[in-house]
Amino acid sequence: MNRLMKAEWLRVRKSSHFTIWIIGICLLLNWMTVINVMPDAEKSGSSLLIMSLDTMFMLISAVLPALTACMVGIHFSNKTAYYEVMAGDKISHIIFSKLVVIGLGVGALFGIVYVGIQAGFCIAYGVGEFDDLALRLALVVIIFLHLSLLGVVIGTALKHVIAPVLGYMKVMMLDSIFMLILSLIFEDSVMEKISGWFITSQFSMICMHEISNTLVLQIIASAIIDVALWYVLSYIGYKHKTFAK
Repeated sequence: MNRLMKAEWLRVRKSSHFTIWIIGICLLLNWMTVINVMPDAEKSGSSLLIMSLDTMFMLISAVLPALTACMVGIHFSNKTAYYEVMAGDKISHIIFSKLVVIGLGVGALFGIVYVGIQAGFCIAYGVGEFDDLALRLALVVIIFLHLSLLGVVIGTALKHVIAPVLGYMKVMMLDSIFMLILSLIFEDSVMEKISGWFITSQFSMICMHEISNTLVLQIIASAIIDVALWYVLSYIGYKHKTFAK
């Protein structure tokens, strides 16, 4: 397991284009938020949170899973991933190593940069209207990790460079279509209770609603269920795929 994670880390570190894309996208998305909120006369950590989730939630929901899925998909397209199976490594260990190095690594990087900018604003301009800003930021980081890990297991499930397309479609299209179908079936009062299970709704609820225990549970549980489901599909795919040079 430790050997696999070291090998995965080395592969990512040696792929300079991955590093450039990750850092570039991370800084760009956060910079877009900062320049939008700077002209605001009432700048604060809370106003930056609201502006950032309003400005970049669509982009981050699409880009983050697509990015990590691409990092995994290229590994399979180049056929370098086949050697892990041929070496006799357990499938669970192979997937887990990618989840830790790529999924947690990229998600944590985005979260650290985001929280760092928020902390700077709080120091410079104050916290603002949200007394529970730290909790809201923690929930945003959990969603970042959800998106990043989701891209990894989608990549290992498809085992192809086209994985980023499904990573984008899953969050931006399939979830939206499912929510639309539910909205036609249930009343608004019911939709308010179940919308917290969907990533695109979670961002808006964090900056517009009181943070309830139910919302916290929905954000954490949806991440676990989503990643676990795609993990199972990925594991089954490994079991039934013939690996050859």
